[in-house]
Parts: sequence; C-alpha cells; structure tokens
Amino acid sequence: MSSSTTAELSQKFSITVMERTTVDELAHIQAIWPRFEQLVGLRGRKMYSRIDVRLNTYTVCTPLKDRDRPDSLGFAARHIGRRLVPARSDRNPPQIYERMRAGWQS
Repeated sequence: MSSSTTAELSQKFSITVMERTTVDELAHIQAIWPRFEQLVGLRGRKMYSRIDVRLNTYTVCTPLKDRDRPDSLGFAARHIGRRLVPARSDRNPPQIYERMRAGWQS
C-alpha cells in the first residue's frame, strides 16, 4: 500500500475501550484473542489491536458499551485517540497470526 493510499484510508478516532495487554510474541497473541472474544462477545463489536514496540506489548481492545464492566472481566478501561488504517480479515484469526507477524516485521 502506498503512503498516499495509507493517508487517504487512515481515520482519526477517539473512543473509550476496554483492553487487555500481553507480550508481543506469537504464542501470547494467539492465546489472548480467543479468551478476549469469549469474555466480551463478538456480536455488535468492533475489535482493535495495537502494538507498542518500545514496551514489546500487544493490546486487544473493543469500544466500551454502557453495559460493560471491564473491571469484572479483568480488563482495563482507557480512552484512546489514534489514527488507524481499517483492515478486515476474512480468514480464521488463529491461522493468520503468523502472516500478520511477518508483515509487521517487513
């Protein structure tokens, strides 16, 4: 994707999310998603992730809804404002983690 295309597709947003963070290593990433999805549910949810290369962390998050109680699930609540490039996966997530990781490293 060219930088002009990335700039055109990037969206600025500011939301409050509930999140969980793990080590930015494939085995940890593969483990965090199924549990997170099970606890928050997928219906009507958007899911996001972010990587902090300085801290070597990978965070999964979803926008907070009125009925959500992040503390009771062991999650943190946090207000975030970022730019993102929308992406959609049409594959089974556990099978694409390695391909995603390779893309992050290139």
